[in-house]
Amino acid sequence: MPTSRQGEPAWRTITIEDSSPPVGFARLDGDRTSGAFAALVRFPAGWTRPGTGRYAVDEELLVLEGEFRMSGVAYRIDDYAHLPGGYVRADSMAPRDTLVIAFFSGRADWIRLRDAEPTSLPASPIAWRKVAPRPSPVAGRARPLRAADAESTWLVDGPFEARAPHDMRIQLFSLPTRSWANVEPGGSIPTLQLPCLCRLRRGSEAGGRGFAVDRDLSDV
Repeated sequence: MPTSRQGEPAWRTITIEDSSPPVGFARLDGDRTSGAFAALVRFPAGWTRPGTGRYAVDEELLVLEGEFRMSGVAYRIDDYAHLPGGYVRADSMAPRDTLVIAFFSGRADWIRLRDAEPTSLPASPIAWRKVAPRPSPVAGRARPLRAADAESTWLVDGPFEARAPHDMRIQLFSLPTRSWANVEPGGSIPTLQLPCLCRLRRGSEAGGRGFAVDRDLSDV
């Protein structure tokens, strides 16, 4: 199976619902069937979303620069968080220029809630450098960030295997170079500068459903 790589992401300016000022947005990947996507989001200093709301789908994020605050929790450089579908958050802000990579498991339709509605138990940040490394399906040294039945997320800081497993599709993002790659099941794993954020999709989730960056996913 081939490996799909993308060049420099195309940046544009969008306004996230119930927030200001506008942010920079660069989509990395998008699934035309489910609406799932990956994107870089650059929040300018002073960005705020003061209200309360949720997304119906899972969100994962990793802070690359700056600091992102949400529901009283500060996520700083190299912090990872998984926010399950329905996670209620409030008082989101970026006190300084901030860059994050975010993954949504479906369409990111914001559901506004009453400010008085209680928020979810805050999702604690995971500082990936403090996670003990162990072997992963694609590298001998990686740090587990999230594990689920059909997918998992790792921070790989050791050499990759030559090829992806035949039952896994891989999404890769190099933290130092900000470069992105998709690897189909059984495909060659490209040489990206480590460390890399690595998302694995197993079994039937790995194949049979093409990904294409062809949807208007600006309504994040």
